[in-house]
Amino acid sequence: MKGIIDLFSSAKESGKYLLKQQNFSGSYQLTSNSSLKIGKKNPPVVVSIKMAVALEQVVDRKNITTKISVVDMSTDCAIDSFRDILQNAQLLTKIKIPLSIDRDRDGMPMGISNLSEMRKEWKKWKDRLPDITPDEEIQEQLILSYEDMLTELKEKFDNFDKNFQYQFFLPECYRFTNRRDLQEFGSRKLYKSRLIDKLDLSYHLKKENFSDENHVVKISLGTFSDVEKQEEQLIASYKQFLPDLSWKDYLFDVKVDYTFDSQTSDILHGKYYLIEQLHPDFVYTVEMELTKEENFI
Repeated sequence: MKGIIDLFSSAKESGKYLLKQQNFSGSYQLTSNSSLKIGKKNPPVVVSIKMAVALEQVVDRKNITTKISVVDMSTDCAIDSFRDILQNAQLLTKIKIPLSIDRDRDGMPMGISNLSEMRKEWKKWKDRLPDITPDEEIQEQLILSYEDMLTELKEKFDNFDKNFQYQFFLPECYRFTNRRDLQEFGSRKLYKSRLIDKLDLSYHLKKENFSDENHVVKISLGTFSDVEKQEEQLIASYKQFLPDLSWKDYLFDVKVDYTFDSQTSDILHGKYYLIEQLHPDFVYTVEMELTKEENFI
């Protein structure tokens, strides 16, 4: 009896959850633009990706299973070498193997639930690669890339720290409450610096603002990071290239905005922005927008 009373007391103190959790599925469009600027005289390198994605979510008593399938993808980059790499990556979308992710009720990824099925399906597709591309070198690159991904997912579950798109599709704010005085943090994330070799930044996303009206919930997330602990490493890494570098120039920040159907936790729209700046002439940014099909403008 005491346990039941404690449970109700805890729920009352924490406030009402903003989002309910029900099964849903939908088609989405994801647009992504990554920009890397290195040096005052060099133009930024911009990589643009547009993806059509099918998403299905199943909720049971304890867990959530989210299935992500890339239906189609197009890429663009002005630099030939980058364009070739991106075009090869596009070929992998022809391998129609969905990724099924187990999550807790907060939305935090726990592991891949269909790795064995992915491996079986991959064996079939590997024999059909000559039908996808006759270039044997590209075939070898695709095999290496896909099998490396499977190994990472099995051994380290590492792809979710590296892949901003996956993180964007898997919000961890399902247990956010309507208490404005609480900042609830998701899982620790690791960002591998694009500007400083061997620097990893640890950060969490926190609730900064929200609104709840007419079965639509909007949540804004900001960054809580430990970059202030790494000042010495930051400056030492690039002072030989930028003698005037100061701590005030360095910036790392992630901001995410979601619009949800409050009755299901279905994502209706989302925006993602990441910036790492070592200096105004050394900047890396990622901007993404996620739109559910029926909400396309």
